[in-house]
Amino acid sequence: MTDHPLDGRIEGLSLMLDLDVGVQQGLIAALKDVGRIAGMNKGDQLFSEGENSADEGYVVLRGSLTIESSAGFSNTLFAPILVGEMKQFAFGDEETRVANVTAAADLEVLRFDWNAFYASLATQLSETQLEEFRCALRRYAWMHFLELEGEL
Repeated sequence: MTDHPLDGRIEGLSLMLDLDVGVQQGLIAALKDVGRIAGMNKGDQLFSEGENSADEGYVVLRGSLTIESSAGFSNTLFAPILVGEMKQFAFGDEETRVANVTAAADLEVLRFDWNAFYASLATQLSETQLEEFRCALRRYAWMHFLELEGEL
């Protein structure tokens, strides 16, 4: 049996800190199931503020991102990082992207569709584990939202 290209590459996500080992393993298995590794060039835009049509997420495996909002927030984040999670929750009145996310360097990403990810995750985890994941993802998204709002 050969190693999968993701083995050992996404355990460093800060989201993993809130999850027990079984949930971490299910998360990794679901990402392997539905995600596709791709390269992106510096300057490529992953998300645009206000957009609401796309339901994709990314695990940035290599490289860095710039996150900027019209409210004046700007930050650079480095791999590994999960992005696209905020659209899974309603922050305010609309379920739209709240910032522009741009590749600050060439990237290697794992691109996935959130609906396919949730479907795969449901086959990997028990209901209790799935709820643990959802709570951790909600906290992760809220931390990013508060950061964008200047609250952190």
